[in-house]
Amino acid sequence: MNMFRKILCTALAVALIAAMMLTAMAETATLYMRGKDNGTNFYESVELQNVTKDTRITDIKSSNKKVMKVLSLRKTTSTNKVYGTGKTEKSYGARISVNLMKLGTATLTYKQDGKRMSQKYVVKAYSNPISSLVLTGISDKDLKARFDKHGLADSLSLTKNASAGKLKVKAASGWVITSVTWRDQAEDSERCYYSYRGASSCTLSTPAMVKGNGYYLSVDLRNKATGGSQYVSISIE
Repeated sequence: MNMFRKILCTALAVALIAAMMLTAMAETATLYMRGKDNGTNFYESVELQNVTKDTRITDIKSSNKKVMKVLSLRKTTSTNKVYGTGKTEKSYGARISVNLMKLGTATLTYKQDGKRMSQKYVVKAYSNPISSLVLTGISDKDLKARFDKHGLADSLSLTKNASAGKLKVKAASGWVITSVTWRDQAEDSERCYYSYRGASSCTLSTPAMVKGNGYYLSVDLRNKATGGSQYVSISIE
């Protein structure tokens, strides 16, 4: 069952990313800093479209290295079960890793199978994309403030075993929730929620938590005005 959940979550994530990228590539795309300390380099991964096993990606450049610096290219292969058939099929992808250096604009260019491709990006400042986040299994305290300065919050300490509960998250004004992932590191299992259109709030059941096990929570959101994405995440240890 855990493996089925992982495969389902992966398949839904790939479909969601592909749909979002088809929209973004048509015009200037927006990327957001991951925190308010803009002097820090923020890692971003740009997904490419129409990638096959034999796709060649070369000559990757940024028009403005002071805003966006190219780091590397990574090609991926995923094996997914075809529902109802018992068969498996492979899918292929490619990601260009970049650092967001500061606010501004930059155009990313590359050759895909010899054809010159380009995408203009505008890098905007970080703002907390959620208005509230509560884990009832641990406490009723709102964790929203943990993400006010950075999308990657400091770890939350689990001082004792926690009962099963609910993860309740609400998007800030102008944002919608596109996915929520709850991961139990010790059990290697996931619980996922996806919404292509986006939702203003989401409630996800969380299992009982054992002190000493590792847990990970991630919320992905989309800005309604720009189409740019942002995420917040926190580890429970």
